Amino acid sequence: MCSNKYLPLWDLIKIRVFENHKISDYNYNHKDYEHICIKNRVAQIFILEIILNEYRKKHATLFASLSGRAALHHLIFSKTNWKLEYIRNLSLEDVLFIVSDELVIDKLPTEAKEFLNTCELSEKMITLDSSLEADWDSKEIEVYLARMR
Repeated sequence: MCSNKYLPLWDLIKIRVFENHKISDYNYNHKDYEHICIKNRVAQIFILEIILNEYRKKHATLFASLSGRAALHHLIFSKTNWKLEYIRNLSLEDVLFIVSDELVIDKLPTEAKEFLNTCELSEKMITLDSSLEADWDSKEIEVYLARMR
């Protein structure tokens, strides 16, 4: 399965997603639809967080740390020049659609790409129908990522 410095981050995300969907069996070896969807959701959040972490490294300042969702809002602002008030009121699904061209495996650091290659992701990118909002806790994940820097 997956191994390297990204495994604790992957596991942190995995546990949250499994618990949010009230699934107690954390085993990804199941090939049923539900487990494939869960694993893909974990991958989505993992990619989002690594991309945002890289974005913070490049764009955070003493006056704007871009913590949590602020990095995502800053990314949208830099792409669209929309008013922050409008950006802050967008749903997470809409926000991710707007920046979907940024949230791709090819834009990850090499080590993160290699990590995902070991995770045996499904060829089909089927995901959960439920809201991504409950599965993503940017503050919790950011604490871990700060320790990685």
